[in-house]
Order: sequence, then C-alpha cells, then structure tokens
Amino acid sequence: MQILLSKYKQDQIHTGLQHRILRPSQPYGLPLQFPTIADILKEQGYSTHAVGKWHLGFYKKEYTPLERGFDTFYGILTGGTNHYTYKKCDTSRSKKSSGKSQKFCGFSLRDMDRAAPDGKGTYSTHLYTQKAVEVIETAAAKSTEINDDFDDDSDVDDDDDDDDDDDDEDDYAMICIDDEAQDDDTTTMLKNMPLFLYLAYQAPHAPLQVPKEYLKGLKKIRNKKRKNFAGMMKAVDEGVRNVTEALKNSGLWNNTIIIYSSDNGGEPSNGGNNWPLRGVKATLWEGGMRSAGFVNSPLISPNRKGKVSNELMHISDWFPTISGMAGITLNSSLNLDGFDQWPMIRDGESSPRTEILHNIDPLAPLQGSRVFNDTFDTRVRAAIRVGNYKLITGDPGKGELYPKRAGTYDDYKKPSFWRKFSPSAKNVWLFNVARDPTESYDLSAKKPGKVRKLLEKLAEYDATAVTPWYPDSDPNCFPSKMTQLRVPSGVAVLLVIVLVTCEAHARPYRGFLDKYSSNKKYIPRSHGFVINSVVGCKTKLNVAKLRRRRGYLEERLKLFIEWIVLINQSLIFQTWTYYDLYKRSYLIPLEELMLDLAGYTGHTMGKVPNIVRGIKHEMYIA
Repeated sequence: MQILLSKYKQDQIHTGLQHRILRPSQPYGLPLQFPTIADILKEQGYSTHAVGKWHLGFYKKEYTPLERGFDTFYGILTGGTNHYTYKKCDTSRSKKSSGKSQKFCGFSLRDMDRAAPDGKGTYSTHLYTQKAVEVIETAAAKSTEINDDFDDDSDVDDDDDDDDDDDDEDDYAMICIDDEAQDDDTTTMLKNMPLFLYLAYQAPHAPLQVPKEYLKGLKKIRNKKRKNFAGMMKAVDEGVRNVTEALKNSGLWNNTIIIYSSDNGGEPSNGGNNWPLRGVKATLWEGGMRSAGFVNSPLISPNRKGKVSNELMHISDWFPTISGMAGITLNSSLNLDGFDQWPMIRDGESSPRTEILHNIDPLAPLQGSRVFNDTFDTRVRAAIRVGNYKLITGDPGKGELYPKRAGTYDDYKKPSFWRKFSPSAKNVWLFNVARDPTESYDLSAKKPGKVRKLLEKLAEYDATAVTPWYPDSDPNCFPSKMTQLRVPSGVAVLLVIVLVTCEAHARPYRGFLDKYSSNKKYIPRSHGFVINSVVGCKTKLNVAKLRRRRGYLEERLKLFIEWIVLINQSLIFQTWTYYDLYKRSYLIPLEELMLDLAGYTGHTMGKVPNIVRGIKHEMYIA
C-alpha cells in the first residue's frame, strides 16, 4: 500500500487505514483522494500494469486497479486466496450483529475487471510470472514497432542522428515493483512508451501450497509448514529469474531497474522465521516490520553493486524514489511522507530520512496505565524510530524471541529458553536498534529524557492523524462467489436478467421468452450448454434459482415474476456441452452470473453494458 501511495505505515495515519488490513467484507479501500505511483507515471506517458495481489479494496469500481492508474490488471482482488482455486473466504462481524458472524466465500481471480476462470488450477506464482512475461514481451514488441517508425523518420531527419545514437537500446524504461520494478535513469530515456510493471506475488503467504517438485532438496526441514514455505520461496526465486530473463531476451534489460521489496516480517506459525529479530508479523517489534529487499539494474554505479546498505529507508520512500528514477519532479502539494532514495541506492549518498513513524493505532486495546501524562498517551499502541532509538507504547504484540531453529524441527517448537516480553501492565519500551536490533535491552528506565522526546514526537504525528476508517463488515461487499452485484446494505435492488438459455423444444421456456424477451437467438449445437435456470436478485442480494422440471417452469416462474422487469436478449441452446460454454463464457457457473452481467457498480440506478460471447446485453437496475 505504501509503495503505491507513499503514506505512513503500518496502516497509514494519514489515510485512516492505521488499524488493520482490509477485509473482503468491509466497504472501504485505498482512499480515492490520493494518487498512486501508477497515476503519476501514467501522466508521464508510461504504460502501467499490475499483476498479482491487489488487496487494496474492491467494493466499488473506483477502488479497483483499472481506476487507480493501471492500464491492465491480472490477479486477485483480496489477499490469502487459495493458490490453485483462487477461492477466498472471510468471516464478517459487526457491532450491529451482536457478535454474530457469517462466512462468505468467493472467486478472487480477475483479468481486467472480469472473472478469470481459465486461471483455475494453475499455481499462482507460475500464473503471475506468465502474465508478467507476457506484459514484457508485449512491451518489447511495441518498442520494436516504435523503433521501426523512428528509424524511418531518422532517414529523413539527418540532423537528429547524433542525438539519437545513445538511444539505440534504451527506448524503454520499466519498473517492476513489490516483487519487481524497473525504470530508467534519465528523462532522455523516457521517450516513446516506457513501462511500469507492478508484480505482487502472493507467495510465500498462507495457504502454504506449493507444487511437489519445489520440495526436492528440503528433506532436512522436518516441520511441514516451514518446508512448504521454503518450497514456495523456491518457486518465487524461479519466477524472478524468468522475469529477468524475459527482460534480457526482449532487449529491455539495459534500461531496467528491478526493485524487490517485502511488506512485513514473517509469521512463524505459518512457516516464517525472523531470527534473530524479535516478534512476528503484525507486531511493532523489528521482526514484525523490518523487511529485506534489493535493487538490481545496469544503471546502478558499478562500485555500488553487491553492497549492503544500512541507511534508514521506509517503504513509503518507494513512491518518490521511483519518481526520481524516472526523472519526474513531484508536486509538493502531494504532501508525501516518503523521500527520494535513488541517489542513496545508485551512488551511495546518505539517506535523507532520519526518522520513521511505524504506526499509531487508537483503535487497538489500551494497555497498562498512562505515564508521562503531559505527552502522548502511552496506553495507545504506537511505535516510532528517531535516529538509532526506537520507542514502543501500548501493546506491541507477541514479543517472543524465536530461536534460529524454530520452525525447522517439529521437536523444537517450544524450547525452555524462549523469552516473553509483553507483560500486560508495561506499555513503554526504548531500544537502541542500531546496537541492539534484537531489542533485548530495554533502555526506557535508564533514559527517561529520550523517552519523553520520542513521546513528544509521537504527539506531533498524532496531531496530524486522521480518524481511523475501519467500518463494520457488510455482507453485500463480499457475496457468494465474489461475483454478484455489490450494493450498500439495506438497499432494495431489482436485478433484471438479460440472459436466459433453453433447449429449442422447451415449451415452457418458449412461453416465458415470448412474453418477456424482446430478442431470441438460437445457438448451434456446437456452442453451448443449456443452463435451464433463471437467476433473480432482490433486497440484500437474496438469490433465487429456478430450474426447469418436467414442464412446470411456468408455474414456478409466477412466484418471481414481480422481480423481473425486462429480458432483452435470450440465447437458446440446442444441446448440452457444459465444458465448452464454461471455457467460452463468463456466465458459468451460475453462481458467478451476476457480476459478469453487472460489472462493478455500487449504484442503485443505472444501465450497465455487458459483452458475453460477442453479443451485447444490457442490464437495468431499478
């Protein structure tokens, strides 16, 4: 998220997302008032592409990738989906429901803004790598076309030959981010159509799934979760290699920057291991937040290659850093939290960053009693680093110091020397993380003056924070199969079915179609499966399916006639070929019918176009 927005983490005090991750059943997402790095690059002529995990909200069309600066999108809308079926489940809970919860499951994979059932069965890392390579190859092909046109022009314009000699192999700039990113070094390289590719692998993330061939050579790892985790990383390594080779084979490598960046620490209960750092994912300890990354490019100074940097950098720095790589001067009105770190990365200059606000979460449960009453409320969950010193307040989360071998051996899960550091009454910690990165020596009692200064810093940041935005779950945000129409809760929607299929000899259907359909089309035997169903939708998306049974369809339809206003197109199939229609149409299975007809919309009035199998349909929502 911070890569795209350059707003403060963990979940951004300046965007209202500082509490927790976005749940699929919640009606919110990445705030619309902030432009993304894709928006900025697109304004400068870049083609922009997102592949893989989105997880930044999708309850309205405006929150989806194609509306946030990306020309194309192929991937999952949520996080934590099944790596083969792309199914995602979520349990909703709200204050209004008195603690009751409801489980929702849906199909998350999308190609542009439509369900992508063809991707089912392909391992996510392989699928996203394949799509990323396709983007690169398409970009290279377009570059060749542009270069051909340019060469034709250069034959006429002899005066420009000398100016263009340096650009023979540098017509493209590319950024692959959040697993890979590329771009060029100077504005002179931005001619033609540079490319930005945001590749967000879901792996290695639960569910811990991986093809068996990647488990070879991992017999020494006895813990099953850790072994699967390691296998998933092997697949990601292979994917990064294949993307890199595609860049080289396409002639784009010499003008490319790859940024590989993680978003948080590991979760030992799911195969991760942060040793020797303390804590786990979603905590304020270094093990929960400190992440590894690297930058690779022919554009980096030769004396910088292979170097390890200990300069201070935050994930929100990638937005202005990528802009700097592209030679873009950002408008100060954007009020970004990040810094341009390109001079530090490329040339070894000092980082302009001196402090990091990790988070301030006023919605987290308060811990202990307030101390230093005239400054920041120490009961509130927060963390800040200024220089070498890091201050934590409130409940920092699990602070076990996991041993190096934890998660590797099943019989090594709970060694006697595990140390716990989170007594419920304590709510202030101070560490010199430059000297003590494992956060083993709390200095808060020895340096009360330093504690006070950092608390004052927290208070300054807190004064600029917006109110956290963490709405209750709304079942309409995450309906069955994640492919039905999403509308605000409590709004009555009359969904008009625009597609009915039937066998040519089905008289009950004929009577129904004659009455309610303005256009009927007979489909040849080779084209499809007889669905024999009508789907309707009413308040809160209650779905009724009517199936033809021995000629009684007409009687059953009478129960639902009031729901149906117009059917303006009917397709009549003459045979059963389920697989054929499944591969050719977005309308199968039936549970996935509605979104494919409706697209993404949160409106209660409107006319939504849809193209299925080359035939244009229209749906009216009243």
